[in-house]
Amino acid sequence: MQEKVILAAMVLEEDHTGEYLASELIEAIQTWNLDGKVHMRLRDNASNIACAMHIAKVESFGSMAHRPTLQLVLHDALFSQTTVENVVKKSRRMVSHFKHSEQACRHLVDCQCQQSCDVPANKLIQDVETCWNSTFLMLQRLSEQRKALSLYSVEHSGIVMLTKSKLEVVERICAILKPFYDATLEISRDDTCISVVIPIVSLLLGKLQESSEDVICCR
Repeated sequence: MQEKVILAAMVLEEDHTGEYLASELIEAIQTWNLDGKVHMRLRDNASNIACAMHIAKVESFGSMAHRPTLQLVLHDALFSQTTVENVVKKSRRMVSHFKHSEQACRHLVDCQCQQSCDVPANKLIQDVETCWNSTFLMLQRLSEQRKALSLYSVEHSGIVMLTKSKLEVVERICAILKPFYDATLEISRDDTCISVVIPIVSLLLGKLQESSEDVICCR
């Protein structure tokens, strides 16, 4: 059973430069007589943190789960595509309509309860643009609620429902992001070891190769 202990916590009173962070880290190491005993440090991927580890001469490993890493990868590979960008923007506008109207939410619940829809009475999810996983959850929920949303768009004003081709893009985006989301949950567990990184990366590469011939497009 793994145990965690907090050895030091400190208030950082100066600019968080690599030099300053390194000095604080070295002080903590010396306070606890850990010179030569720190074998590896898990860190985020901020440049000042990486610089601090280098100055302090502490071997470190950048967190695979740290948001900006996957955020940048997925933005460049997926979210920067014009078709995907347009679908995500339209999806955000739909969700925003319900987030700003209690009446619209009540009408949507009525639509969810219709026998013709047969969908769970789940609320829509508003994403945060800088968090790719929240965008995945937003699109996944929209896909789940497409029948209720279509009925709402017919019976009420305020939203323009995504076309069939755009809904297909939503489903394709979700299929691409699902392995990344599952991998993020796995490597974010408290008991996850660094040894899972290579297998998870290999798994993701395999998933991407399976869909390498797919082209996301819609009219």
